[in-house]
Amino acid sequence: MPHELIGKKAPSFSLTSSNDETYTVTPGETGGKPLAIFFFPKAGTPVCTKEACSFRDSLSDNEAYSGSGVTVIGISADTPKKLKPWVEENKLPYPVLSDADRKVRKDLYKTSSGLLGLIDGRYTFFVDAKGIVRGVEDSSLRASAHINFVDKWLETVKSESK
Repeated sequence: MPHELIGKKAPSFSLTSSNDETYTVTPGETGGKPLAIFFFPKAGTPVCTKEACSFRDSLSDNEAYSGSGVTVIGISADTPKKLKPWVEENKLPYPVLSDADRKVRKDLYKTSSGLLGLIDGRYTFFVDAKGIVRGVEDSSLRASAHINFVDKWLETVKSESK
């Protein structure tokens, strides 16, 4: 069953970044650039680190990412204090935000728990330049599925603009 936000305007929100600063996301007001928002369960775990580093590497090495100017944002329930050293250690060049009360994750973006409800789910939302949610990936164990999902959407958006 498709996610209920597909085809709708992505919700705006403000959260605290790993640098302990307020970061506001307003989909559709990204200067004509798409947005990839990924919700991950826990900083420092192997799959979350692989996913975060894959986004980092794609931003520097993948023409679809650099050519589109996509904005990548990572979100977890970890505190900024927990996120900061992980972001620094892995040299993550994009905002990583703390959703400690899980309101953005659950109330705005309607994600569910993963792995039999034991952890937060792993979701990636692809939002086009107009702020519309085009697709949602919800693979809990395969970090690469999220990168491939964004790759696919970047190619789709590029072909639509021709």
